[in-house]
Amino acid sequence: MLVKMKDDLFLAKGRIGLTAWDIAALKGNKEILETLLVWGKEVKANLKDDLLLAKGKHGLTAWHIAALKGNKEILETLWVWGKKVKVNLKDDLLLAKHRNGLTAWDEAAEQCNKEILEKLWSWGTEVQVNLKDDLLLAKGYFGLTACHRLAKRGEKDILEKLECWAREAQVILEDGWLHREDTAAEDGLLQRKIYFACKDLELCCIF
Repeated sequence: MLVKMKDDLFLAKGRIGLTAWDIAALKGNKEILETLLVWGKEVKANLKDDLLLAKGKHGLTAWHIAALKGNKEILETLWVWGKKVKVNLKDDLLLAKHRNGLTAWDEAAEQCNKEILEKLWSWGTEVQVNLKDDLLLAKGYFGLTACHRLAKRGEKDILEKLECWAREAQVILEDGWLHREDTAAEDGLLQRKIYFACKDLELCCIF
């Protein structure tokens, strides 16, 4: 029986709807991804649509999977390949949302991953996104921004980094980006309030 290398092997999906490419991304195996990319060229797969932007069972691309896993190396690799095959880096990677409405930026904030946030910020500068609206003040599900997510987890160090980026993006600061006020809660615990004030946003995150 004749085996179609592209459809029967390379792009074949298992019972949970994943291809070999999806699984390699899930496992964070850069070497396998590189091998599959070479094979993709050999079998004349559409490297953009069949690999880089292909969505598995849960509507996740390899980019989304790497973001969910907090795998900076895979994100960097996919970014380089995206350039080579002329993917729209801004819309198809950096600002692309998976089925839960989150971008890689949202996921990095959710995981408090400073390294990935820094990398995404530099890429945002590179592709000229609106750093203020597309990253700093962008809202994922439940209307949460990166600031909300980091404040909820008490990530002071990364919040201070966001303050630096806010100044870099020329967000107009009114009473200061970060102001802390501690008050005693009725249950004896310390309730910490973090206020974010800027031109288009006033947030009070209590955790």
